[in-house]
Amino acid sequence: MLKRKKRILVLLLLSLILQSAVFISLPEDILAQPMAEGYDEESFAAAKLRGVHGMTDEEKMRDYDVFWEIIEKSYPMYDYLERYGVQFDLLKEQYRAGIYSLYDNVSWQNYFYYLISQITLPEPEVGHLGLVLTTNSYIRTYYQSYHYLLEEEPEDKWIDMMSTIFANPHVLGFYGLEKEERKPGDPAPFVDVPDNLYIEYNEYYNYAYVKINSFMNENEEDDEILREFFTRAESLAIDHVIIDIRGNLGGYNDYWLKNIVAPNIVEPMSVDNFGLYKDSEWSRPFLDYYDGSAFVQGGESEEEENSSLADETSEGQDPEEAGEEGNKAEEEADYTVKIYWERTDQDLPDMDNLVESDIENLDAVFLETLTARPSEEKPLFSGKFWLLSDGQSYSASEYFISFAKRTGFADIVGSKSAGDGSCVITLYNALPESGLLIRYNALYGLNPDGSSTEEDATRPDYELLPGEDAFTKVLQLIAAADLGGP
Repeated sequence: MLKRKKRILVLLLLSLILQSAVFISLPEDILAQPMAEGYDEESFAAAKLRGVHGMTDEEKMRDYDVFWEIIEKSYPMYDYLERYGVQFDLLKEQYRAGIYSLYDNVSWQNYFYYLISQITLPEPEVGHLGLVLTTNSYIRTYYQSYHYLLEEEPEDKWIDMMSTIFANPHVLGFYGLEKEERKPGDPAPFVDVPDNLYIEYNEYYNYAYVKINSFMNENEEDDEILREFFTRAESLAIDHVIIDIRGNLGGYNDYWLKNIVAPNIVEPMSVDNFGLYKDSEWSRPFLDYYDGSAFVQGGESEEEENSSLADETSEGQDPEEAGEEGNKAEEEADYTVKIYWERTDQDLPDMDNLVESDIENLDAVFLETLTARPSEEKPLFSGKFWLLSDGQSYSASEYFISFAKRTGFADIVGSKSAGDGSCVITLYNALPESGLLIRYNALYGLNPDGSSTEEDATRPDYELLPGEDAFTKVLQLIAAADLGGP
């Protein structure tokens, strides 16, 4: 633990040294975006250009107090972390005085980054808690998506929800966000992860292998490459496909549902997940948006939306507003992938491993259903699937691991994943004066037995012994299976 603290401190100091000279210059047309309520053009421009260097001590303290209000009133893992020994009141007082000495956006960001690292000491990013850093490229893509929807689909309710961020002058100034010019016919903005796939075929050892680095990628090339991968494995009469998501920190659930599960099943597969939340002013706009909505993809009625900041580490696409048509009954829609969310008054199922002290201050239940239906007349690949996991398989990767184990889609080989892969609705709150964005999962996700998905991630079917390697282990299992072994 001491070594970890020292490492974080060294990284913090290096970051301060390297970034202290950074200056974000803003173009003259700083009003090329909607303005938040309560601003005129002059005050909006001034707020966008101000930065931390222009904040008074009272404004700095307001941000600090709002940060703790978010943690105490909205972050659902508060009691969980108290159980692990985090002393919130002590941290709150220890960091209070230092807030006055911060002089620019870089030191401000680093201060809160280090504070959050102390809150989540049991493991990194408990419940997805973290900052959106100024180096985060995704926020720029999502900001362009926001403007794209403003122009192309102004009635989309995602715009209203995300205007709390993208019409906020402090956020725009802190992150240097500017609208990019688009030409007629330009595609909608999307996240592109280059070199996301590595593939190999080995007919001698009877396997095909694909390494997937991220589920964030929206480049359709991945769709085509994976389709060809499964088709070729089948044509080569290979019996085993290995999907390696070690080190995959997550992304969009529709990636693996659409590209891996749906093309390779003969009947629908579905799982229900339950999460608990705090009903606060900070979480409510996001939960209201998801409540009773669904993301639907595939089939003749396919409706694909742009990625949203609200879905960065979880659901992956903007959910279609469902209304009465949001009923989960499969026969009511033609689709291959459906992710459905709703607040529910129903009681939780019987769960033996609920930790009562973790959930006594949480308000209500959120239900999430993930469904994949066959997208092909017959599976592209008809053999056996193996899934490799490790302690960095997080969020959407844990979703896939849990789904595969619960439905029997694949056997899991490796070490226990990093977790937080059930009922994830990642939300973003801006500190009111600086615009720094705090990110966290609005829901305390539950495993089927009631344990926390953060604490008790999915264990592999074949867990590694000390010194074992997951890839070597799966080859041994494949050889045993081909010889008629267990």
